[in-house]
Parts: sequence; structure tokens; C-alpha cells
Amino acid sequence: MAREMNKLTARTVAGLKKPGRHPDGGNLYLQIGPTGTRSWLFMFKRDGKRREMGLGALGDTSLAEARQKAEEARRIVADGERSSPGP
Repeated sequence: MAREMNKLTARTVAGLKKPGRHPDGGNLYLQIGPTGTRSWLFMFKRDGKRREMGLGALGDTSLAEARQKAEEARRIVADGERSSPGP
């Protein structure tokens, strides 16, 4: 089953105010802090642990740019998994 991607729109992002993580799909989230700070977050697993990678503040990084950065991060994570030595 394919993951749903590109759930958010630029208009939706501009209107979101509720603190929390709002998914766009493909492990990309808009993170809104309790004080209203907004940033992009990419989440992945490495060595069995969940990791988070910041992709930039909303004011500096558009939705389209965050999607591009997340795509690049997905490739890097996948390449790392293929080149990791097995147990």
C-alpha cells in the first residue's frame, strides 16, 4: 500500500495554528510549538531508533522546498540502510 503524500497545501499551512505535528506524508511534518513557532521536520528510523531532522523554519523554507529536502533525506536514509553492515 502506497503512502499518502502531499496532504498539506500552502493555504492549509498558512492557516494552521494548533500546536503539534501536522503530517504532509512521507515522514514530513509541519511542527508547531506551544508558542506558535513553525518549522519543518523529517522523521526516520536508524538503528531501530526514531530520529528527527529539522529542515528549516517555515519563514525560511516553503512547503515545496521542505518536500524537496525530505525527498533528499529519504534517499540518504535509504542509501545508508543499504550500505550498513548486517548483524
